[in-house]
Amino acid sequence: MPASDAVSPAERKSKRTLKEGRAPSAPIKRVIALLRILTGDAHSHRYETFTDNLLMEKVDGYGKLEGKYAVNVIRMLNHDKAALQARGLIERVPLRTQPPTWGTRRAEYPQKDEKFWMDWEELDTLRRVRQARIARRRSAGSPTGGFPVGPTSPPTDRVERGNTTVDDALRLLRLLEENDGSLTVEEIIDYFGIGERRARNWLIQVYDGLNTGNTGHVTLETTDDDRSLLVLEQNARHGSPFAQTGTALLGLFGYSRAEVAERLELIAEHRRLETVDPSTEIRLSRIERKLRAWGRHLAAIDDGMPTETYDEEPPVS
Repeated sequence: MPASDAVSPAERKSKRTLKEGRAPSAPIKRVIALLRILTGDAHSHRYETFTDNLLMEKVDGYGKLEGKYAVNVIRMLNHDKAALQARGLIERVPLRTQPPTWGTRRAEYPQKDEKFWMDWEELDTLRRVRQARIARRRSAGSPTGGFPVGPTSPPTDRVERGNTTVDDALRLLRLLEENDGSLTVEEIIDYFGIGERRARNWLIQVYDGLNTGNTGHVTLETTDDDRSLLVLEQNARHGSPFAQTGTALLGLFGYSRAEVAERLELIAEHRRLETVDPSTEIRLSRIERKLRAWGRHLAAIDDGMPTETYDEEPPVS
């Protein structure tokens, strides 16, 4: 065999891992693929309604609706839909009354004014602040720096709270977003405190889920040491720092209220425990201002209040 055609042990291992990661039952892949199909073009904010049969046809993670496994396929889809609906990500839509038929559609999500998007410099600062926390916790003997807060969290009063696949999937996408469009096995291990095999499997499920329908939004690469599989987003920003990255592909951009609170606490902890240079402090202050403004906007929505002036600082009493 010519030297150029030789397959290294690392390449053989990588191919085996890729094959294992694409098991039909991969739950993170299913959830991301389902949201990708339901979202369509995230920039249009016009969502189509899908029947269950059409969803099962488009999302290959559910398998074929035939034979003795048909009941399991339907049960899996209903389980995923229930979890997504409990988190406000999808909604049921009546298609006809006789016989009663329902479809599924993406739910609307609050849109953020462009002036409150974080730029890449600010995102890099936030990433470094989180990495500093990981380093502190690791030195204290903790297995993970923690990435506990994402766009969703398990409901406290619903049966679906036991299905945390949705939350893990969206936390992975948020991490991909905040990491300048790339994600490695090591970072998943650091943030989630899981083993390497599971982290690698999760990464490949994210890749497969985002590429549902051959959309080609991400590529998968393996480094020479076969440890850092990267998900690399295409450089197609459409004027937005988040277009074609992470949760933006699913029509989710703005942080949830829980995410705002967690990131503000992260910054406050960093100031308490680390020496912050002047240039970093300037960026941290900008990040805080944007986070607080968006948090007030979300609070106003929840309270049914006007939201037109959410960029203004509240009056001092």
